[in-house]
Amino acid sequence: ALVNAIKHGNQMDRSKKVQISYQVRTEEFHIVIMDEGRGFDPEDVPDPTCAENVERCCGRGLLLMRHYMSEVSFSSAGNSVKMKKLRKK
Repeated sequence: ALVNAIKHGNQMDRSKKVQISYQVRTEEFHIVIMDEGRGFDPEDVPDPTCAENVERCCGRGLLLMRHYMSEVSFSSAGNSVKMKKLRKK
């Protein structure tokens, strides 16, 4: 998520910032990453598991976030992601 914010959101523009906030609790971890970019629609991102995308060297960030985190949501502007990881018992 952080690399996506820098690379895709802020387009590697060093004058733009990425804000990170987090909260750690006994049973869960929350993190919010927000960039200064124009945002995007996560539904428009190509599926990296499709045959035509498997050989691409990028495009797996959202897939990994959704796989490893318990919850992933994006702001309506598309320049902020909220993620939560619940502790497994």
